[in-house]
Amino acid sequence: ELQMHARMTLAEDALSSCPDISFNCIKKTIVDLHGNDSFVLHTGSFRFMREFSRRNLVAFFGLFAFACMVMVFITQMILDVLVLSRLVRLGIGLEKIGRNQTPDQEMLVEVDGDDEIAVIGNTINDMLERLRVGDLIRFQQEKRFADMIEHSGLVVVGIDHMSCIVLFNHAAEKATGYSRADVLQQNFFELFTSAATAEMLGGYIAQAMAHGEFTGDFHAPLKMRDGSIRQFLWDAIFEYDEHGQIDNFIGFGRDVTESLAAERRLKLITKVFENTAEAIIITDRRNRIIEVNQAFVSVSGYSRSEVLGQNPKLLQSHHHDDAFFEQMWQKLISKGHWEGEVWNRRKDGDDYVSWVTIDTIRDQDGAIKNFFSIASDISQIKEAERQLHRLAYFDTLTGLPNRLSFSSQLEEHLLQCDDACNLAVMVLDLDSFKMINESLGPVLADKLLQMFAERLTLCSSDEAFLARIGGDEFAFILRKQHVMSMLDELFECVEAPFVLGAQRISLTCSVGVAVAPDDGETVSELLKNANIALYSIK
Repeated sequence: ELQMHARMTLAEDALSSCPDISFNCIKKTIVDLHGNDSFVLHTGSFRFMREFSRRNLVAFFGLFAFACMVMVFITQMILDVLVLSRLVRLGIGLEKIGRNQTPDQEMLVEVDGDDEIAVIGNTINDMLERLRVGDLIRFQQEKRFADMIEHSGLVVVGIDHMSCIVLFNHAAEKATGYSRADVLQQNFFELFTSAATAEMLGGYIAQAMAHGEFTGDFHAPLKMRDGSIRQFLWDAIFEYDEHGQIDNFIGFGRDVTESLAAERRLKLITKVFENTAEAIIITDRRNRIIEVNQAFVSVSGYSRSEVLGQNPKLLQSHHHDDAFFEQMWQKLISKGHWEGEVWNRRKDGDDYVSWVTIDTIRDQDGAIKNFFSIASDISQIKEAERQLHRLAYFDTLTGLPNRLSFSSQLEEHLLQCDDACNLAVMVLDLDSFKMINESLGPVLADKLLQMFAERLTLCSSDEAFLARIGGDEFAFILRKQHVMSMLDELFECVEAPFVLGAQRISLTCSVGVAVAPDDGETVSELLKNANIALYSIK
């Protein structure tokens, strides 16, 4: 309010006191509310100021407009030289990036200077370098992956959503007989699979697509170019596009035709191994048991867990000496094969005889890898042989050797006999046994013959060979010098009566003797002459 009052006062005073338009003709001191001087105002004529302003306003605006134009021109020049041309170069450089560019080519935006544009250019160059290095790494990885697929031993086949082949590596060419050019963009199922296989694979792929991944390996046969069918074991993955949608299906296959056949053979061999009647033992090169079959368990009485890692000598009996096994191992090492009879011992302690065949298995370098043993339990066969031998060479009633056994034994003695051997053959016959047989009957008569044979066995010396060569006819092989003492013992033994039930029976016998070589040099001659002597005595 004070200022407004002062202005009005100055204006009234100026009109009355300054008619000549004098400058600074009014001086007014303004005081504050306390009466102290606040400031001094000087003023001139308002008309002078308006005239002065009119004259200089146009010049001022003209000068200002000219200065603005100069500033705009200078700014334009600065922008053109320092900014716009460099931005143009920056844009041109950015447009060239990515055109026919490989990851190993270095592409930079050239911007000189050290201002903000240069900083932007350097930042872009740093980004481009990082992108180039990343692209180079990705390119190397893709190339490495492509090389791995191309040179992999696995059959790699890629098909798109239309079942057209888009990937076919070298292993696939080698396995199928088709070249890559022959199969690309061809329908995979029509070219390589049957209708049943195509349906199976289609269902498997659909199931995998529903789950988003393949759940495991699967078997699928393929038709080769020559018409043959090969079995393949497959694993697969999905390839996705930039939108995350399934684009291709890539399968990795391995030809398992031979391995499946080998597996079937192995199963057959395993079945035969487990069900064969022969006991089988497989050992390592240190002769430690690594596998046995069920027949071995049944024959030996040992379980599989009890013998694994053990030496087969746990079956050893005392029928063979160390020389037997040394000879066996020497032949196994030198010839690679051995077979023969071996007495083994079961877990319960019983001995049994087996016909054992052992083969040495060597690796490609000729080093011993395993020993393979097949043992047939021939205990029953040996028992049958013993029975046949007993039937052939022993008397079934008395258990003494029969005429065939006597002849064989005498033949062996004659082969070893010289002119001074004095080998004697003594034939003994019961007197009037026919009458005894008729009175007692055949059953009691046979019992009497058994008792008589037992006495002859007790009375004969260990050096004499006793045999029953007929119904009531017995024979001895002994030395000539032992004949008289043997006769005395025999007559003494026979003299005592035989108790048969409630009957007491006394027997007498007659004896004929022939001595080699005086009375004969052959079995038939000695027996004939001994019988002549016997009949003479009777």
